[in-house]
Amino acid sequence: MKSARGQLSAGEKKELRSIKEKLWGLLDPEKLCRKPGRSKWLESYQRHLQELGVTTTMQRRALLLQLWATQGNSGPAAFWLLLFLLKNPEAMAAIRAELENLLRGHEMRHMISQETLDSAIVLNSALEESLRLTTAPFVTREVVSEVSLKLADGREYTLRRGDRLCLFPYVSPQMDPEIHHDPQVYVINPLWATCKNQRGAQQRAANPGEGNRALETRERFVWLMLLNFEFELKNPQETFPEFDRSRYGFGVVQPVGDVVFRYRRRYEQISI
Repeated sequence: MKSARGQLSAGEKKELRSIKEKLWGLLDPEKLCRKPGRSKWLESYQRHLQELGVTTTMQRRALLLQLWATQGNSGPAAFWLLLFLLKNPEAMAAIRAELENLLRGHEMRHMISQETLDSAIVLNSALEESLRLTTAPFVTREVVSEVSLKLADGREYTLRRGDRLCLFPYVSPQMDPEIHHDPQVYVINPLWATCKNQRGAQQRAANPGEGNRALETRERFVWLMLLNFEFELKNPQETFPEFDRSRYGFGVVQPVGDVVFRYRRRYEQISI
């Protein structure tokens, strides 16, 4: 966080350069190609970059971006979604029922296709709402043509071509009471998710700038948790942990504390 905000000391900058060099070495495309058991998705992504003629240096950067998208946000996003479901038993029951219905007749229950996951309207709606409440990125864009921006209070600003604009969707539209009746309350709206699926929308409105791969990762993780375990809060009156506000601007916010829960297997053997 300090690096992104330009707050590093001289010693910290030196340490950061060393870390970068090690990271570039780990993400070297040639080394990854020789790694046994590498992911098929990673292999196809590297091939895609090579077909585009992307240089080795830029391939490393692209791989780092994918690493951040799939790992930096997926863990916190899964945490919040499961916590919201634990605090909303009706929503949890509705998602379990939906997934059981989608899996009817499947012998390999854990081998669910992405197409099937995309058709899980209630699950997707639950994820959308969780992201709306917990995603707080800064979105920067360059103004491509001069435009006059009028605010509701009468003030007016001119955005010049070449200006850099920073947006904070967490304030609006995610917490806009004119869009969401009670913006602080977790509400699943399957109709909204249905409409979005029908339009073929691949990016979540509450989480701009993030690729489909990260969304698929957290969907699949939550799916496997619901498939394999029964769980409940150790303290039913558990309150939501506060946000780590230093994470504002970097995607999904992280909690400042832990939440303790009990779990047990649903089946003798876990499906992964």
